[in-house]
Amino acid sequence: MVRGGTLTAYLGAVDERVTAAAVACYFSTLGRELERGTCNYDAEQIIWGMAKHGIDKPDMLRARAPKATAVILTSHDCFPILGGREGFAEVEDAFRAHGDASKLYASEAPGFHEVTETGLEAVKMFFEEELQPAWRPSVSEPTPLPCNMLWFGNRELEVGASAGTKRELVPQMLRRLARPLLARLRARRAQAAAAGSRWLSSLRRVSARVARVPSGAAQEVALASDSTNHNTLVAARTQYFSSGKEEWFILYTEGSCAVTLRLFQSTRGFPKEEAVVLIFGGATDLNRRLTQQEDMLLNELQDRGFGAVAICGLCGQGDAFWRDGLWQFAPLLIGQTHTGFHASEVLQTVSWAFRQLRTRKAALHVPSGLGALVLLWLPSFSDVVRARDHRLPWQMQMHGVLEHYDLSDLVAAVKVPTLVLEPRGAARRPLPRGEASRSFRLARRANRGLRILAGPLSKARRAREIASFVSARLKLGAVG
Repeated sequence: MVRGGTLTAYLGAVDERVTAAAVACYFSTLGRELERGTCNYDAEQIIWGMAKHGIDKPDMLRARAPKATAVILTSHDCFPILGGREGFAEVEDAFRAHGDASKLYASEAPGFHEVTETGLEAVKMFFEEELQPAWRPSVSEPTPLPCNMLWFGNRELEVGASAGTKRELVPQMLRRLARPLLARLRARRAQAAAAGSRWLSSLRRVSARVARVPSGAAQEVALASDSTNHNTLVAARTQYFSSGKEEWFILYTEGSCAVTLRLFQSTRGFPKEEAVVLIFGGATDLNRRLTQQEDMLLNELQDRGFGAVAICGLCGQGDAFWRDGLWQFAPLLIGQTHTGFHASEVLQTVSWAFRQLRTRKAALHVPSGLGALVLLWLPSFSDVVRARDHRLPWQMQMHGVLEHYDLSDLVAAVKVPTLVLEPRGAARRPLPRGEASRSFRLARRANRGLRILAGPLSKARRAREIASFVSARLKLGAVG
């Protein structure tokens, strides 16, 4: 109900009779709410005068310590989840100071200002655990088994005679009970076998559905050699240099989005028909300058003989979702936001390279959150090589895709040489070499061409490693 979280927190703090309280869609800190929240400040959801007296939301839960208290958070609530986590840490210290922090619970789920199914299940389990009567053993005196029941032969394995039911051997009874379970298990195995006998075979299809990637985008890449039904893009702007030229193309997609394709061609390198390196990242502005990292990478690639390098800019909408604490929810929410749409834009860009530039090979460099989406659709195209700067939270799982695998396991679905630079944890902390190796152990077994380079690395080192990796894997001939 409206104001339910406010009343629960307030009454739980002032009324000693409240044994257990679950505060949902309300808990955060006033500091974070004023900084970025969109909640009401008219005393409907903020108790009148509380800030004036120095009272914050965690104080109302702290007043309950050590009574049973649960906090239900959602990722896109108007009450920022980052403040909820910070406030929970404060309250946890108070419960621990009272000698018992086991009565403090928290639940997080992707969602908006709502109690999700995950939240409802958490509330149900919380109240069942805290309010149900404690289990007590039977007070009847135990009766010892007679000696003749301690020895079992075929006759003693029969059960049910004393109750008047059908006589049945215990093994037969177990087989009868297990038969429907076995049938369901065999059905799942048969379905997996039809899909390719491995869980990896379904990752691309399922993840594309979650991320809302149009099937036509993938089909365009698969049928890249057929250009009869594809309009040719006209260069919006061209600049000539002593050793080549720079062309700007605009690839219009859906809605108001577009991809800017800034194609650098050098006469001293391989022609675009031989290979193209696609570098994703940055904005779609036509007149923007290259970032320092893009400039370094472009120079390294040209020095190694790549005559065609495209800097691909995306619109960037939706980036605000990945700030601070919401970054850890990116895998869960990416399919429900605008950022998920960029996966199809990346695929259309690859199609553009194959169809219009007539290139035979393409290398991808994906420097941010698009990596997980791109990885799931492109592995089936053996002539696509990618260099990828991995900066995703590896401990979070993609909703509806990876219920038992980490994000780092997505790399196992790639069947072409792959480079992972500076793998990072959920807090964006660079993973040590040993921890990075363990988190990618499944990918190492599945992809013999996987190389992982733990960081932190300088921008110049990153550019050299990417250029060296792409140059070695594409194995292009000598420049004419």
